[in-house]
Amino acid sequence: MRKYTLFKRRAEGRDPVWYVKVYDDQGRRKAYSTGCTRKEDAEDEAEKRFGKGKRAPVLNAFIAERHFFVRGECRWLLRREAGGHEITENTLKIYRHALAMIVKAFGEKRLSDIRLFDLEGWILRLDIASSTKSIVLGVMRILFKEAVREELIKEDPTKQLEPLKVKRLERGVFTLEELAKLFPLDRAELLRIWGGEIYAVFALTMATAGLRNAEARALLWKHYLRSDRALLVEQQEQDGVITRTKGKRDRVVLLPDRTCSELDIWRQATPYGERDQYIFPNAHGLPYHERAPQDWLRRAIPRAGVDPAGRVLVPHSFRHTYVTHVRRSIPAAALGEMIGHVNEATTLGYDHPSIAQRVGALDGARDGISRLLPH
Repeated sequence: MRKYTLFKRRAEGRDPVWYVKVYDDQGRRKAYSTGCTRKEDAEDEAEKRFGKGKRAPVLNAFIAERHFFVRGECRWLLRREAGGHEITENTLKIYRHALAMIVKAFGEKRLSDIRLFDLEGWILRLDIASSTKSIVLGVMRILFKEAVREELIKEDPTKQLEPLKVKRLERGVFTLEELAKLFPLDRAELLRIWGGEIYAVFALTMATAGLRNAEARALLWKHYLRSDRALLVEQQEQDGVITRTKGKRDRVVLLPDRTCSELDIWRQATPYGERDQYIFPNAHGLPYHERAPQDWLRRAIPRAGVDPAGRVLVPHSFRHTYVTHVRRSIPAAALGEMIGHVNEATTLGYDHPSIAQRVGALDGARDGISRLLPH
């Protein structure tokens, strides 16, 4: 490959034409017309004649031609799925949103012209949460890795970008007193707090069975084992699709008598009470959207007189609450089986003991501590 440079020559009565200056094998300088009046076209022509024959495309074209994050069309996504990675439609929506931000900033630039300094300055100046910045950075890395894979660029500029530190908020848990406020024995009060029977029973089932949001929304009446006072958990709903549970294994969860009673009352009230119908359906008999339970809980918390006090209280908080309060009452193996955790270490991550509980767990060590000094 011979090195070349571009320059313009002006001619009277017509637009300037770009020429390419190149040194031949004997070191003699020669100039050739590209016949192009636009520099980008001249660069392409020069690359064909004196370069490698292929220039890095503009980012917009690179993304459009490869259908990034479009299921069934994106080569990167097809490879991930072939490797056994499950990527939900909601995740793809998030990626596409990040992609739109990147295109807005760099869409007209060639991949080879996007530098580390430009990327670093842009992402640091973005007025978005650190967690969102991390997603944008992740999408950028996917784009440039694909470009390197296709030999459109030699190096990935994102490799030198330092990862962003994301402050993760700890999931809040409800105290037993707060659970009593959210689910009072007075049924009229219960319905007032939750604004409807289906919302109240759904939340009560999540809270007393330690279910994931996606699992509770996918429950069918055949999963309610009334004679055994239990639930069979074998599926979940994500992005409108019913799949196996997160752990890819079925499990049985015991239910308190009160939850069974509320489920019995709800089955009599709902028009969807057949064995193969959803326990908690929307108006069309299908599972609610994943965000719906968050809206129900957000309205119920102030009605019940619960003070969030800086905690992150979401439907998944019921699962953390369940583990925190039940873990000290039943064997670890039984709890792991009911909540679907393969190992105890995962379950420990859901345990948020109070200071009093932590002190109580150390009571057995008091005698040993007392021996440190004479008394």
